[in-house]
Amino acid sequence: MSVVTQLLQQAQTNLRASDLAGAHALCNKVMERDTRHPEAWRLLGAILARLGRRDAARQAILQSIGLAPDNAGAHSDLGDLERTQGRLPEAVESYRRAAALDSGQVEVWMNLGETCRSLGRHAEALSAYRRVAALMANNVNALVRIAELEHLLLHFTAAEAAARRACALEPGSAIPYLLLSNALAAQNKDDEVLLALEQALRIDPDSEMLLTQIARTFEHWRAPDRAAEYYERLLAVDPENAWARCRLIDTRLSICDWSDYEAFCASLVRQIERAMATESEIAFDISNLLAFSVDPSFVARVSRYKAAWIARQLQPRQPQWHGYARKAAGERIRLGYLLPYTVKHSMPLALWPVIEQHDRRRFEVFGYSLCACDGSPTSVGLRGCFDRFTDVIRQPPEQAAAQLHADGIDLLIDTTGHTNINWLAVLALRPAPVQVHYLGYSLTSGADYVDYLISDRNFIPPSLQGECSEAPVYLPDSFMATARMPIDPERPSRAAAGLPETGVVFANFNQPMKLEPVIFGVWMRILHQVPGSVLWFGEWNHRMTENLRRFAAAHGIDGERLVFAPLLDHPQHLARLQLADLVLDNRLHGGGVTSVDALWAGVPVLSAAGAGPAARLGATLNAAAGQPEMTVRTLAEYETLAVDLARDPARLRALSDRLRRGRDGSALFDQRRYRRHLERAYEMIWADHLAGRPRTRIDVPPAD
Repeated sequence: MSVVTQLLQQAQTNLRASDLAGAHALCNKVMERDTRHPEAWRLLGAILARLGRRDAARQAILQSIGLAPDNAGAHSDLGDLERTQGRLPEAVESYRRAAALDSGQVEVWMNLGETCRSLGRHAEALSAYRRVAALMANNVNALVRIAELEHLLLHFTAAEAAARRACALEPGSAIPYLLLSNALAAQNKDDEVLLALEQALRIDPDSEMLLTQIARTFEHWRAPDRAAEYYERLLAVDPENAWARCRLIDTRLSICDWSDYEAFCASLVRQIERAMATESEIAFDISNLLAFSVDPSFVARVSRYKAAWIARQLQPRQPQWHGYARKAAGERIRLGYLLPYTVKHSMPLALWPVIEQHDRRRFEVFGYSLCACDGSPTSVGLRGCFDRFTDVIRQPPEQAAAQLHADGIDLLIDTTGHTNINWLAVLALRPAPVQVHYLGYSLTSGADYVDYLISDRNFIPPSLQGECSEAPVYLPDSFMATARMPIDPERPSRAAAGLPETGVVFANFNQPMKLEPVIFGVWMRILHQVPGSVLWFGEWNHRMTENLRRFAAAHGIDGERLVFAPLLDHPQHLARLQLADLVLDNRLHGGGVTSVDALWAGVPVLSAAGAGPAARLGATLNAAAGQPEMTVRTLAEYETLAVDLARDPARLRALSDRLRRGRDGSALFDQRRYRRHLERAYEMIWADHLAGRPRTRIDVPPAD
């Protein structure tokens, strides 16, 4: 054995023993004898990397590759080093060269998969993990990654198969069962989902991840009472889990559990104040704050904090844009709509006619979604209305922002705000020169990286403008886009809808999250003053039904006077809604699409305009529908008018007839007029940008 070989072997022994100084000294001795020894340079690179001298290590490995370019191990070492330096695209190329030189190295393929996965290059990562599984059929880590990525790429059957193989190979591990439950849930195999999750929980009963997943599964199944059980277990494991505490609050409200309501609200405010004071993340969904008895200025302050917190997390990853695409006045404006999803839901349905009718002579219209197409007619149809549509699914914010910037979007229009699925992290990276919030959340984002908020004077009057971080853009009628939905011609009878044959039918089909005890007490007083009347709700879950009937009894009202209707497809729901006499709006968070549905069906909506914008939605909808008198100032006026109308059937019928006769010409349902106002708003925003004017309030003139 040569002296050089002996020195190298001893240096490798020292390196394994973490004797870096000894290994380095021996390497230097080898170099004194042979400066062109590729293994010596490779070993020197490994030593320097362990010493934290990564640039020098990289140069040493490159020297080794220059002397022996076919050495797969050196290319793999270079990939490892580049990963630690954050040079992920370069690491991918190094691993690819190593794999091409020696395709049987499991570790190289695994590292390639991990690096591609970090880059969001999911198809490439999946291919690498499949090679690992082909080389080593019992590699559970590879199967776990395959299950994750197959699911991400919507290959749910393949994800299930990989997860089942991982479960069989490692039955004592909880993670494969969790992945199996995800794949089963995506295929609507509900009977098997819970079995997989419970098996995982038996393996790891204190797993926060599993308790979270089971709780969220029950929420998805609209069983909030069961979800609450698991959030309570999660808090028993981790009492400081702010997210779990917030979800427990949500689930309690979803079943209308109003025990200790005021203390409940005060506790929530304290929790959020504590998070802001300690500069921590606010786990609570801000959009749900709108239904609580909290000051609107507090909601605005929380929004500002959360928007700034998101931006701070992204500061180290802020891309350096080399300017934005420049356009002159008169060129088509490229609009980019940021959507949470394209499923059959109120916001996408309302947006559809807007996108479909945009004037393509003046605008190019691009769409982006955070969730995949579900294959439904709504999802496929809405996407087809855009000039170009792109899914941005689970991408890092900077990657999504780079896509938007590369697309040359002029006006980036966010429809999510502080809702649960949102684009705020992408907006914080400023991929477009002008960024606007519109429709979905409708209140201030609190973000200095969102320039304008499209609204109207009824919803956010000038007196509340100071609460907005954005400059308001006031549309002449209502900011709400509406869809002229088909109404099933077969209107059911009262008996078929579960209603009494006689008596006034009051209605409120809002989700239970928007209900609260103060307005419920007003409704019970109204029922007390209108004998034979009933209050009609959507049947969201059985615990809501039980709790509301119990609260009614506490107010001296027979619980059977609360009627709960099963959820139906929209045309059938609109048909039965015509059986209602009067919709009673919420106090804090007014009905949106539920109120639009009622007005379209010809049912008047009674609303009380509150202090904050969320409590003023009824005001904007009633004004646009031509019935501003149906919005009152106080709850006392609200109660009085509801009773007066119930006692005057002719007056109530006249309101309904006026809605039905005038809906085609009302500002609320005149889609052409609405679209012209919105497009004029975009043009005025863009003109101010091109002129270099500071952002300020814009009042859009009424269409001719």
